[in-house]
This record gives sequence, C-alpha cells and structure tokens, in this order.
Amino acid sequence: GMPMDDKNVSQLAKEFPDQFRKEGTPCLSDCRDGWVPLVREVMQKVKDHGVKLKWHQIKEKFGTLRMYEGLETNSPSSNIYDWISKAERESGKTCEVCGKPGKTVNMGWLFTLCLEHKKERKKEKEMH
Repeated sequence: GMPMDDKNVSQLAKEFPDQFRKEGTPCLSDCRDGWVPLVREVMQKVKDHGVKLKWHQIKEKFGTLRMYEGLETNSPSSNIYDWISKAERESGKTCEVCGKPGKTVNMGWLFTLCLEHKKERKKEKEMH
C-alpha cells in the first residue's frame, strides 16, 4: 500500500509526543495521507481527556483505518473506543489519498477513494 508520509508521522509525533514510543512508532507506516485529520482528531481527544496510551498500530485494513492502542492500566479510558470506532467508520467514506468524501471500492484490493483518485488508481492498474 501507499505508506503514510514520514512528514505526517513526524508531525503527529511532535504534536502528541506522549502517545508515541520513544524509539519512534513503526505503527504509522500504513496510514493514509487523507486520514491524517481523522487520526489527529482521536489523538487530540486522547490528550484533552488525559488518557495515557501509546499507539501500537495505525494502519489501513480492508480499505479502512484501524487504530490499535496500548492503554496504560491506570488510565481513564473514558470514551476512547467510541472515538476510535468513529474515526474508523469515517475513514470508510473519506478518500485515503486526499481526504475528500469517498467510497470503499474493490480493485483487487479494497481502497477508500474519491471519484478522481478512483479513476487515477484504475489507470495505474491498467498500465501494469
């Protein structure tokens, strides 16, 4: 898949250092550019509510976003699972490339794409 750009990862790690392992987080390697705002929103809520966690993995699976967390035991987990499932649901209607409204489509693999990026992806496939 198309990895999330390193600059996105380092940007998020700068914004929310407490949610990342010190040695860096390979977990973001498979999250899409278009979903960065969804991921950021969850991270912001985690921060605002004082939830203590380190993300294990944030990635694409079956065309939608998945966020796996390592909650610290004494942490107020409040609504974290609601926030995560809301972001995962939203990703199913958000283009993974640009963040515009999209649909999950099956092109051998599942992707969530707007019309424009769906066309582009089809072209790429025909060229191979």
